[in-house]
Amino acid sequence: MSDVAGRRSNDGGGIVQTVALARVLIIEDDEDTRAGLEIRLRAAGYKVWGAASGAQGLALAGEHDPNVVVLDLGLPDTGGLSVLARMSVVAPNARVIVFSAWDAQRYEVEAMVAGAALYLEKPIGGDQVVAAVEGLLG
Repeated sequence: MSDVAGRRSNDGGGIVQTVALARVLIIEDDEDTRAGLEIRLRAAGYKVWGAASGAQGLALAGEHDPNVVVLDLGLPDTGGLSVLARMSVVAPNARVIVFSAWDAQRYEVEAMVAGAALYLEKPIGGDQVVAAVEGLLG
């Protein structure tokens, strides 16, 4: 499957080019939060996949090679920090945004040391995540 989804960009010289869409993987066990983020990121023009567990997220990362991973620390099957560590092997080029409702001071430092590009504190909104993804992709 191609990551080109028909978006077109005019380079200013009259040439229209097809633009590859950035790939975003959301790993979040709360269905409502995950679905809301998926909808908002798709509306912003990203290709998006969602996973409800760490294992599912790692499998999808290996399959789709995301540019950005949005990762909740509190997952039902494995800790988010463990998923973060394994993500560097499964999708080494992915930038990871970690988010959690847990003790921000403690977990933000742990996540950043483990390789996260950014830490967001819950509750998070779709606009906040879109801005974070755009910031990472530059």
